[in-house]
Amino acid sequence: MIYDGGVIKQQKVAAQLNADVQQQQVEVELYQLKDRINQVYLGILFLDEEIKQADLTRQDILSGIKRVEVQVANGVALKSGLNQLKAELLQNDQRTIELKESRKGLIRTLALFLNQPLNEETIVFERPVVNVTMESGISRPELKLYNEQANLILHQDKLITTKNLPRVSLFAQGGYGKPGLDFLKNESVWFYTGGIRFTWPFGGLYTIKKEKQQTEISKEMVDVEKETFILNTSTTLKKQQS
Repeated sequence: MIYDGGVIKQQKVAAQLNADVQQQQVEVELYQLKDRINQVYLGILFLDEEIKQADLTRQDILSGIKRVEVQVANGVALKSGLNQLKAELLQNDQRTIELKESRKGLIRTLALFLNQPLNEETIVFERPVVNVTMESGISRPELKLYNEQANLILHQDKLITTKNLPRVSLFAQGGYGKPGLDFLKNESVWFYTGGIRFTWPFGGLYTIKKEKQQTEISKEMVDVEKETFILNTSTTLKKQQS
């Protein structure tokens, strides 16, 4: 092959761009996995605070029960009020049990992510230090993925043009036979042929316009997905900052 219109070169570039897209998809999946782990970890911290709040509520109810018991004994309060407080105490204790069981479930989930056992009774979870800023910049692997996909689509458009260009190649063929190239000579001879071959695949010219329209639509779809992602992420960021 002397000249192939750049098909081989463009195919190599396309293969590399496709590999870049796949690699970035892995980065996106890893980011989502890290986000799930963050949600589990922060969920445990949230339940710890809920359990503390339930313990404080229990102490308040117990104080109220003691106070009302004295009032009932002295005839200045109804026993129904005391029973109501005892019912609230049972409800609070039930909620505490639910919170603790939920906490155990999240710890077990975290242990699966870490692939190591975690002691639910003794493990201590540190509260991360988070610096809240009002900067609106978005740094997410999804954005790079959209850019990689757009680059791949743009290159596919170039490849469509390239594959419809003419090709030039050298050829040579030789052999030994009876007869050779001259069928009038009935004898064994060596023979060979050689030259330059010029080819032009006209068939692709009928579909090139449609193919380019398809790549343009694909590019627009990626752009819309990127804009939607930026909008949704910016909205979520503003909510979190607030």
